Amino acid sequence: MGMNFWHSTHYLYWMKDVTKSDLRKRNPLDRKHLTDDEIDSIHLANISLLEEIGPRLRVRQIIIYTAIIFYRRFYQT
Repeated sequence: MGMNFWHSTHYLYWMKDVTKSDLRKRNPLDRKHLTDDEIDSIHLANISLLEEIGPRLRVRQIIIYTAIIFYRRFYQT
């Protein structure tokens, strides 16, 4: 790989931590009915659910963490 991973768009856009102000701009329907703490607890519960269900289904860790990345990419943000 000739490029630096830490300067790639994949890292900068998808993997870098999203700030609270960024999250407030997104998902306005969630913000109408729930507080920030409730939304955070829902996201943590969903991620822990994915981590718990994966081994029960005998799925490899790479698949579990890919599911978590997709969750963060398409729903949480």
